[in-house]
Amino acid sequence: MSTRISPTTEQALAGAVAGHRMAGMELSETELAVLRRQADGELTGDQARAELLASIRRP
Repeated sequence: MSTRISPTTEQALAGAVAGHRMAGMELSETELAVLRRQADGELTGDQARAELLASIRRP
């Protein structure tokens, strides 16, 4: 029987950043901060999405 090891927040974010970078997209500091808050359990997925959409709609 194997034991599942969960990544830390920083490891998960590093993976997300690397994946976006390989796709030619860089995450902004705002996007990274929201993702970190979601990974830490401070935001739900819906709350994170709402914050990200609000941040790109600002002039």
